[in-house]
Amino acid sequence: MKNLFLSTAFALLSVASFAQELTRSLTEPITAAFMADSISIFELSGGCLELNPNLRGVINYSQFDFTHVATYGAHDAIHTWKKAGAYGVVCTVDGEVEKMGTVFIINDDYVDFVVKHSNALVIDENVYSNMSQYVGFEEFSIVAVD
Repeated sequence: MKNLFLSTAFALLSVASFAQELTRSLTEPITAAFMADSISIFELSGGCLELNPNLRGVINYSQFDFTHVATYGAHDAIHTWKKAGAYGVVCTVDGEVEKMGTVFIINDDYVDFVVKHSNALVIDENVYSNMSQYVGFEEFSIVAVD
């Protein structure tokens, strides 16, 4: 019984920390790797995120709920991440999803990585990256920092 309680408490702590606001917001350009019309961002919830927040291993994405966050023109997508979580990013042509999507695992480690490995501008609690994230490849990808 004690192990069940500890496992449940750990799972709840993991979920709580995964859904928190970021310590610093991150604004970064997102670019389609092909001639797309738009780029859409969806927050993922449910599925295995509570027990596997970095989405390691084989994942059944049909079990997730997707909440629309933003849509940008494919040539002017600059998004500000404010909340930790898993986000699916897809490119569309004539309203239809083309190529494979990219999942971003956004957390403070990801923001710190961008600061360390790009010429990011840091002003107070805001990070502005000039390093574009490319999406819309033939292969599905996950962008995460461990």
